Amino acid sequence: MTKRDDRPKDAGDLRHRAEEVARETAVQATEAPTDFSPEELLRTLHELRVHQIELEMQNEELRRAQAEIDAVRARYFDLYDLAPAGYCTLSKEGLILEANLTLATLLGLARAALLKQPVSRFVFKEDQDIYYLHRRKLLETGESHDCDLRLVKPDGVPFWAHLNETAARAEDGAPLRLVMVTDITERKRRDVELREAKQLIDAVIENIPLMVFLKEPRDLRFVVFNQAGEDLLGYERKELLGKNDLDLFPPEQATFFTAKDREVLATDVLLDIPEEPIQTAKKGERLLHTRKVSIKGADGVTKYLLGISEDITERRQAERALEESRRFNESMLRNIPFPMDIVDEDGRVLFLSDKLRELVGDQTLGEHCWTRYRDDKHPCDNCPLKREIAIGETHVIETSGVLGGRIFENVHTGMVFEGKRALLEVFIDVTEKKRLQTRVAQSDRLSTMGTLAAGVAHEINNPLT
Repeated sequence: MTKRDDRPKDAGDLRHRAEEVARETAVQATEAPTDFSPEELLRTLHELRVHQIELEMQNEELRRAQAEIDAVRARYFDLYDLAPAGYCTLSKEGLILEANLTLATLLGLARAALLKQPVSRFVFKEDQDIYYLHRRKLLETGESHDCDLRLVKPDGVPFWAHLNETAARAEDGAPLRLVMVTDITERKRRDVELREAKQLIDAVIENIPLMVFLKEPRDLRFVVFNQAGEDLLGYERKELLGKNDLDLFPPEQATFFTAKDREVLATDVLLDIPEEPIQTAKKGERLLHTRKVSIKGADGVTKYLLGISEDITERRQAERALEESRRFNESMLRNIPFPMDIVDEDGRVLFLSDKLRELVGDQTLGEHCWTRYRDDKHPCDNCPLKREIAIGETHVIETSGVLGGRIFENVHTGMVFEGKRALLEVFIDVTEKKRLQTRVAQSDRLSTMGTLAAGVAHEINNPLT
């Protein structure tokens, strides 16, 4: 970027050259006519003085212009050397003719060590083909061309660089290539991270067992659909992308879906739809639990509408079956023809059969069984709650003085009720049975005593001889 300067270096040099010119013209001056009149001499002297002043003014302007040129040239070289990008000039053969300090720093060499070196020497071996094609396009078209490749430093460590080359001509007309080199290692690293992050997100979306879709906000056409969505709806992805709900579903359902989409886009809040029917191609009508939200770009403008749907058909069917079973079991338990309850591990009453409800009333629910059944503040002495009863295990105890002073055989069975460990109690009233047993025992005793008395009387009346 340097050029030889033949301009005089100072005023003394200029004076010396002027004297040489004056001596060369002195001979010609002696041959000129000398018969001037005084008026002509004065006029000539005046002209010479004016011309001298003009030359001095021109010389001052030239010095000022030269100072400005030198300042601009200095700024240019500073910009060239200290530019954030590397610059170099290549010959037609690809040899480095000039290079700035930034390029020397990027390549890890002194600037002088770069000169006359082929630039291909610094291209990473695996990227030589990239550079060859890049150079070939530049030579064929003569237009500016860009490429990304790896350059390598003397220690063998490669780094990513962006090359921009432009064809040019030297002052003598020789072809040149002007190259700008930018270190893009960090950008490439971010690109890799972004690509890996996108691949991860794509893999998650593709393999998540929920239907995931994206719609563009204007016409609500599908732009992304995952495998679970294909399986649920019974369509291939190519049949879904580019279409909207009106193209795929019955009018009533499509209108509902579209209205909900517009609601999300208008409010910018997450919309939770607990249950919505959808007609599929192969599975008939299904029930979905869907959440929808708008996705905005960095500029704050909505780019997509995101939907995530879970097929809850089997769950709803199971819930309905469970509810029907619960109602059936509750009805059956309520109508058992003897008193029955369910108590938790603390002895609080959770459920009453209608027969027991008639005896103790609805207020018993939530109370301790011993306070309602025996009007006591403490559990029974033989209460099964004092020991752990396994689920399905059954124990039978006899209690008296409960529920109006009657006697019961209590059958206790461990169970789970409404998600908690509990105890099923069946009250079998044995009051009359016990009374009958008492009478029978008394009758047996009287019969025995009568038999004994008859024998004694017989012996008295018929003594042994």
